[in-house]
Amino acid sequence: MSAALKELFDDIDFPKNISEGQVLKIAHNKAKNEVNLNISFSELIPMKELFTAAEAISEKLGAETAIYPKYFPELLNSDYLYEIIE
Repeated sequence: MSAALKELFDDIDFPKNISEGQVLKIAHNKAKNEVNLNISFSELIPMKELFTAAEAISEKLGAETAIYPKYFPELLNSDYLYEIIE
């Protein structure tokens, strides 16, 4: 069972499209002080917003955080490719 990001970090004010993302996996590397989150989203999220959310979580946890978005294949298009590599 997954939880919405807003349920895990209810004190962080995420945009609605990010706060409703379903956390699929949390991986913590204690030696490197890193946290990786795999999150499923129902719509494409601009990369800048994902980076901003990861920074907010990093500040909260005191650990470098990365968000790895998961999308339904039908959401992906060539325009988003440029968003990723920008």
